[in-house]
Amino acid sequence: MKSVKVLCCWVCLLFTCLKTYSQEVFPKEVKVCLSKTTLLVFPANIKNADRGSASIEIGEISKVSNVLRIKASEENFIPTNVSVFTDDGRIYSFNVSYTSDIFKNIYDFAVSDANQYADGGLELSQKRVRQIAGAIQYISPTSRKPMSSNGNVTIRLKGVYLAGGKMFFRFGIHNGSAIPFDVDFCKFFIADRTRSKRTSHMEKEILSTYSNLDSMNAVPPDADLEIVTVFEKFTIADGKKFHVEFFEKSGDRHLKISIKGKHLLKCKPVDNLVN
Repeated sequence: MKSVKVLCCWVCLLFTCLKTYSQEVFPKEVKVCLSKTTLLVFPANIKNADRGSASIEIGEISKVSNVLRIKASEENFIPTNVSVFTDDGRIYSFNVSYTSDIFKNIYDFAVSDANQYADGGLELSQKRVRQIAGAIQYISPTSRKPMSSNGNVTIRLKGVYLAGGKMFFRFGIHNGSAIPFDVDFCKFFIADRTRSKRTSHMEKEILSTYSNLDSMNAVPPDADLEIVTVFEKFTIADGKKFHVEFFEKSGDRHLKISIKGKHLLKCKPVDNLVN
């Protein structure tokens, strides 16, 4: 009887170890190309990394011990793999294949699937929103218009994206003047495209839930600024426009663009932009 109990204990221990080990391996599909670098972000420092072939280049980033960069060394190489070992004892395994261009170049494993969404629902957590907003700035723009200029300062819509029920608006500001452009405040509202003198003008203000403008609001001379502002998803009727205004601090170079409903309907899903 005693030997049976001992045997059962050993069997349970074996299954526990196998289960634990299986949880430590994270198979992923990673796309790489020649012209762009793919970044893998881990929750712990990288202890060691191994590539399957010389068709890809891998390496850590200086002074950043938890980020691994991957890039293709040649075109159309045979799919290979990368294994990464971190200080917390985890093993990450990736299948790496070639593509002519990559839409997603940041894989963030520092965020678990459990805390990507708030309260276990479909609502994005604020941390997840910040990560997606940051990653959006490094992908190819999906739009170049509408745009407008005032005093050698230009603003344009560079894309509208959708993730977890939120819309991410990406704006680009270029300051072509010798005077810094300091953003004082922004205004976002929906209004009719045109209005008659006999009718009242109704505006519906739309409040943002996040903007990286909170941490950077100045555009130096001959420089660019990427702004990502997040809203709860919405649509507008054909007879209305979504108006975006940026007001200059201690100046009159106010910037304004009007976005049609068709731009919103062309929003690009980015739920999987950051893992």
